[in-house]
This record gives sequence, structure tokens and C-alpha cells, in this order.
Amino acid sequence: MRHEIGEAAGTQHRALAPLRLQDGRVPRRRLLRRLDRLTPLTQVSAPPGTGRTTLLADWALHRMERGDLVLWVSAHPGLNGRDVFAQHIADLVRAADPVEQIHGPDALAQLCAARPDTRVIVVVDDSQHLTDPSLRAWMGDLCRSTPTLHLVGASDEIRAVQPDHLSTQMEISVLTGRDLMVTADEAPAFTSAWGHEVTDDATEDLVVATGGWLGVMRAVLDDDRSGGVPSPGDAARVVRRFRASLPTSAATTALFTAAGAVSLLGRVTSDVLEHLERTLPALWREIGADTVSPVAEALADSGLLRTEDGETVDVCDRVAGPGAAPGAGTPVAVPAILRLALAHDFMTAHPDEARLLHAETAAYLEGTGCPADLIRSAFHARSAEDWGRLARLAARYGWWFGARYGAETVDAFGSVPDDAVRTRPVLAITRALAHALPAATIEPEPRSPMVQRVFARTGESPVQQALATTDPDERAFLVIAAVNGLRQRGDVATALRVSEELRRTMTRRWNEVSALNRSFYYLQAGLAAVESGDLPRAVRRFTRAYEESSGAPSQFVACSAAAHNALILAFEGRRDVALRWARRAEEGSADEPWIRQVVHAPAQLAHAYAALDVSDTAAAADLLQEAGALEDFLEAWPLKLDVHARFGLAVGTPVATLDDIERAAATHRADRPASALAAALVTAARCTLLIADGELTRAKRLIDRTLEPAAEPEPVPAGEEGPAAAGAEVPAVVRSALAEAQARLWLTAGRCTQARHVVSSALSQAPTRRQVVRLLVIDAAAAHLLGETADARRSIGRVVSMTVPAELATAMRVLPVDARWEILDLLEGARRAFLPERHDPLHSLPGMFPAHAHLIELTEREASVLRDLADGASLAEIARADVLSVNTVKKQAVSLYRKLGADTRTAALRIAYEQGLLGHIEP
Repeated sequence: MRHEIGEAAGTQHRALAPLRLQDGRVPRRRLLRRLDRLTPLTQVSAPPGTGRTTLLADWALHRMERGDLVLWVSAHPGLNGRDVFAQHIADLVRAADPVEQIHGPDALAQLCAARPDTRVIVVVDDSQHLTDPSLRAWMGDLCRSTPTLHLVGASDEIRAVQPDHLSTQMEISVLTGRDLMVTADEAPAFTSAWGHEVTDDATEDLVVATGGWLGVMRAVLDDDRSGGVPSPGDAARVVRRFRASLPTSAATTALFTAAGAVSLLGRVTSDVLEHLERTLPALWREIGADTVSPVAEALADSGLLRTEDGETVDVCDRVAGPGAAPGAGTPVAVPAILRLALAHDFMTAHPDEARLLHAETAAYLEGTGCPADLIRSAFHARSAEDWGRLARLAARYGWWFGARYGAETVDAFGSVPDDAVRTRPVLAITRALAHALPAATIEPEPRSPMVQRVFARTGESPVQQALATTDPDERAFLVIAAVNGLRQRGDVATALRVSEELRRTMTRRWNEVSALNRSFYYLQAGLAAVESGDLPRAVRRFTRAYEESSGAPSQFVACSAAAHNALILAFEGRRDVALRWARRAEEGSADEPWIRQVVHAPAQLAHAYAALDVSDTAAAADLLQEAGALEDFLEAWPLKLDVHARFGLAVGTPVATLDDIERAAATHRADRPASALAAALVTAARCTLLIADGELTRAKRLIDRTLEPAAEPEPVPAGEEGPAAAGAEVPAVVRSALAEAQARLWLTAGRCTQARHVVSSALSQAPTRRQVVRLLVIDAAAAHLLGETADARRSIGRVVSMTVPAELATAMRVLPVDARWEILDLLEGARRAFLPERHDPLHSLPGMFPAHAHLIELTEREASVLRDLADGASLAEIARADVLSVNTVKKQAVSLYRKLGADTRTAALRIAYEQGLLGHIEP
């Protein structure tokens, strides 16, 4: 008997050997162990090319080596009956050993009875051909009654367990295509056996791209042009060659058709597929994929549906009960190399069905209420050419799409045709923004992003378009675009006017506008107010934007509004409330890295202001570095420049900081017109840094030019701001920003009366808290020098009452150390008791400005002589031209030389240029 078993096993061994890999065995121990459970029934359901036959051949030979009798049946339609199948079993045994007397319909039972101590394993490859109910029932009954018999079926039908098998109530081991897809650890053995030497990294990439499908992996490696993971064009060619090599099968054709439909949709979830299968049954029948059902479950079992990180979808074991499809919220997709080819083939063969799938998917995703589904809905609406839905999504969520989903926004809106945008202004603007998004990511950092330039080109058209639509969100979207466009063009006054006028036209339907559009409207209005220099109005608008925000799409608006509020309030010197707003921005963006990018710079600048307020220059330096270079684009860039200027004063680098400001200002002027706030703070920073360097003459000339524009515009020296137009009124924000610098200039020049006059005028114009403190310090110093002790005591007393000790030290640094002591010694009573001790930084930090500096002031005649000398005229020529005597001109020249501290014409002209009396010399 043992001889007879050996003969039969040897025959089967020789028959199975060609089914194995020819270049060496590649054991797949994990799967072999699962097969070795040796349950009564085992089913392997996997698409062709997954290595199903190779795996079973390896396992069959392995079981033979363990002493089991394995019968291998390559099924075909001719074996689809009980009698013919039993006869085929008998023929297999007699072919192995003619002595065997096994025949008739009970051949398999006879074989098992003749070998009661031997396992008999029947492996039926291509078992999908055996559909006869009586055959299946007979095999089930025989397996139930014969403990030593084990049936193994292998099929390309992606159905884990046949219904008639479930009725047997026997234990079943199931392996699906998902189980057969190789891992990155297993793949190197296969590639080596195929004769390809591939690096571990390349192998891992190939496994992810192919989903671990052995047939596709080998087709890629055997393709001369693919070179590892192929390009999309090469991948399509490889996949088509692979499919052509597969045997024709209705199950395989249906599987590929269903996979093509899913590939067309890109990333999906099981809930989407279940919805499509439920709502479009006729479509699945029409394309011939109705047998692959449920779609999500079948594709997951086949191994063709995988998570984004390349992992197979985990489906529950069918033995325990009905399997679960991929998680409703887990995005899955067909592997990359297959996806493009299958999607293209499906679209070519079924164009109408493809658009219907996209349209139904878009409608379903829009209605889920899940924010992450909205951009996916837009993509599918674009693919379905559903322009109405796409425009509605852009109007309601477009700002969020662009900020959160840059690449996806390009996919959804970047290729919308001209005919679709011609009558849909929302789509036109969104498409233009989508085109600008990739350019904005690669453009040099100091430049204004392309997105801002798109808005600058929108012009007045959105205003008229907004008035022509009745849809609340579309009108709100166009109002926002108009305000942003006018702001980017530098027309801030019109932007503010338009925002208020169009907002009033929507009052009755304001609650119908999405939270995103409501909050974004106030954010843009706040940014326009910032640029106009109306910071209290900006704070009110940002606060309203924060309050209007609700839900995930508007969260980034709330955080941005909070961060800008923090920056403005920190600029004004309201440290505690500024830090509260900064915390709101940071807490709201803590779990969203993309929102942190939006709020990071303004929040860090607010913290930098707060650090400088307590003289923590080390922390301020780190914060400014984290906030980005001074040239980098920022909506509230003037405030960024201001805090850099304050830092330069605190660390004693006025000259270097002035150079940085000049470069940054030139960069920003090249991209967009200077706003009122930018003009004010740039000029104020220049003047303050010049005074800190002792350059009072240049600072005064700059202040005079800014505050007293001439009736006719004069040539503006390089690097300086001139009046916007002849005779234009100087904006209040400019006067307010320059008041502190002007008062300090007079104090440093020893002109204390003028300094106090400037302070008095500025304090009557509702300055910020920071300006009040600094102006009062200057006033106290000037009054003290004039001997007006009561006034000096009153002003310094107000400073002490308004500040905590740490802030007092920073405020008093505008004065030299000895001057601080003298002024603080004027305090009396309780206020004096709260002053820091002499070892406090208040008494030791060096002053930011010189105690005294020379200011050159020329009379009108001296200035005229200086200009003539610069033109090369002699004193005699100047006298003749001005109808004056030579002696008179000589006296004027002597006075001029004395004020300049020069002995010769050459020295006088050099000093005049250096002091800005004739122009500006580049450093």
C-alpha cells in the first residue's frame, strides 16, 4: 500500500512541478500556514495573475512531502457533473497506479476508504466551471462524512464563499485575492526568481503601485521601457499587455469593468460605492458588472481596492458572518499602475455611464455634510460637466478649497472650459485662482503670490456681476472678490466703500449666506481697513469675522482673524488682550497644519511685540526668525516692518535695520501700490532709525516732505516716499505715525518747546496706547529740560500708572540712563514706591537714541545757494542770476558752510548729500 501511495504521489509530483516557478521555489509561508489549517473545505478566490495556481502547486507538493495524497484537478466545463467528475478522479488514480481498482460514482469514497490513515486532498483549479448543484451537494456530503477528505477549490470568481457551501455547516478556510497580493517583504524573492535584480526601495515602490499583484509586477519588470515604476503612458501599455495575456473569463471581465468604474472615480469609500450600486442598478447591468456585487466588498476581496498608503483593505473573516466592506470613511483606490489604464478604458467604452457615475457621486458627496467630501464633490462635478453644481460649490466653499486643497482645487477648477465660465463669473474667478495656485507655490518668496495678482486683475467687473445675481452665496463671493481685487490694486478707499454698500444690499438674506462667506467677507473688509490705517475699524471687522465663523470650512478664517487682531492689538501696545487673541488663533489651528501656516506669521509677530515690550530681545529674535524674512509676503506687512524696526532699535542696529527696510520696501512697492498704513509705517521706521543713528537732518527732511507735500510734485529721491499727488491731503494715519518721530527729533536736537508742541497735538488725535506712553516719556523729558517740573512730573506719572515695571523699562529706553533717573526722581508719593530698584533693567539698559545730535536747518536763501553750488555755479554767477551783490552771496555761503561744518565747496556738497539736503547717496 505504501508503495502504491508513493507511485501515485510521484505521478502527481511530476504533474505539478511545471506549475511552480521555473527559477526556484518562492515560499509564501504566511499563506501556506493558512492552507495548512486543513479544514474540510478551502476556497481560494482570486483574479488571474495573482499567483493562485503557483501557490496551490507549492502547497500541494508540500503536503505530498508530509505524506498526504494530493489529487490535482484542472477543471473545465466537461467535468461539470457528479458522474464525470467521479470518473475523472478514478482516472487520475489509475493513471498514477494501474493496479488500483477504483471506479464508479463512489470512486472518491472508495479512495478514502482504502486509505483510512492518509489525508486525501483534492485540489480543483478553475473550480468556477463546476456549477452543477448535484455535484456540489455530493462533494459536500462526502466531505462531511469522510474526515480524511479535504476539498480545495480555486476560482477567479470574486466570491469568498458560495451559498451552497454555507449550507454545509462545515469549517471553511478562505483565501481571496487580497490575501494573495504580495508584500514588500515577499516581493524580492519573486523578482529574483523572475531573473530581475531590483533594489529594496524600488521593489517597495513597485508593490505599492501595483497593489502587490504578481502578474502586473512581472509585466512591469519584463517591459523594457518601464524601468521600475513606469510613467502613466507606459503603465497603460503594460496593463493592456497584461490583460491580453489573461484567459478569457466572464468573471474576470466583470471584475475589470467594475474596477474601471471605480478607477474612474479615483479615491472612493465604501459608502459611495454602496450608494452608486443602490441608486444606479441599471448602469451596472448595462456595463456588465452587476455580478461583481457588492462592488466594494468584491473589489476589496479581489485585492484591487487598497487604502492610500498601499495597505490592503481589512475585510472581516466570512466564517464569522457576513463580511464588512472597507470603512465608510477610509479612502481607498485601485493601485496606481492599474488605475489610469482601467479608467481610460472604461471612459472610452462607456462615456455616458462615466458621466453619470461622476454626477451621482458629486451629488452624494455634496449631501453628506462632511467637509472633506465637498472638494471631492467638486472634482466629480467637473468630470460630469455639471457646471451648475460646480459653480454652486465654488460660491459656497471656494475660498476654503483654495486655502485647504490647493492641488485638488487645480484638478476640479483648473480645466473648466471657456464656454462654462463665460456666463458664470464665480467659475471664471475660481478657475483663474486655480491656475495661480501652482505658480504661487514656486514663485520667489519675496514676491507677492500670483493669487494676489489674479485679484488685482479682477477690476470692477465683480461689482456689477454681484448686483446681477440673486443667489446669496454667489453675490457674497463676488463682493469678496471685488473687495480683494480693489485692495490688491491699491484702491483701498473704494474697497471699503464697495464692501459697505454691497453688504447693505444683502442684509435681509445675510443669514442665507454660508458661514464661510460671511466670515470671509469681514476678514477682507478688515484687511482693507488695515491698509487704510483705520486699525480700530479693522479690529471690529476681524472680531466679527471670528464670530461669524462656524464649521470646518470657516475655521481658517476665524484663526486668521484672531491672529490679525492679535497683531494689531500688540502693535497698539495692548499686550494682554493681544496675547489672548494669539492663543485663540494658535489653539484653533493646533490640529490643522495648513491653518497654522496661515496664522503662524501674524501670531509670531504679535508675540514678538509682546517680547519687546518686556525687553526680551532674545525671544523676539527667535520669534521674528520664525515669522519669516522681512521681504516675505504678508497681508499686514507694514506691521511686520514696524516690529522689525523696533527690534533694530532694541538691539542697537539702526543702520543695518534701515538697510533691510529699504530692500523690503522696494520689493513690496514692485508688487503692489503702497497702502496708507505702509506709507506711514515705512516712513516712520526710516525716520526713527535715522534719528537713532544721529541723522536728524535726513530725518527732518523726510518728515517735512511727507507732512507738507508741495503744490507741484518734486522728484522723489530713491528710497523715499513722496506725496501721492500734488496738493494731496496727508492721511491721518501718516501724521499719527510720524508724530512720535517728529517729537523725538526735536527733543534730540534740543528743541524742547517744539517737541512738547508736537506731543500735545498728537495726544489730542486719539493715538494708540503705545504712542501715548512714548509721547508722554518724550514730553516728560522735554518739560524737565525746560525746567517745567510740574508738567514733567505729571507726564511721567501717567507713564508709570499705565505700565507694569517690565513695560516701563522698555518705554524709558528712549532716554539715556542718566535722564531716566532724573525724570523718575521727580515722582512723589505712592507712584515712587512702585518704581523698580536701581539694579532693574530700567536703570541699566542702554538708551535707543542719542542724548543730543546736530540738526542742520537752512534758510530759504541758504538752500538756494546750496542748490546753485551743486549745479556748478560760481558765487559771481549766483549773484548775477539772483540780482544780488557778490558780498551778499559770499555771506550766505559762509553761513551755509558753518551750518554744514565744512571749509570748502567740495566738503559742503558732500555733507549736504550725506544729510539728504540735496538727495540721497546709496550706501
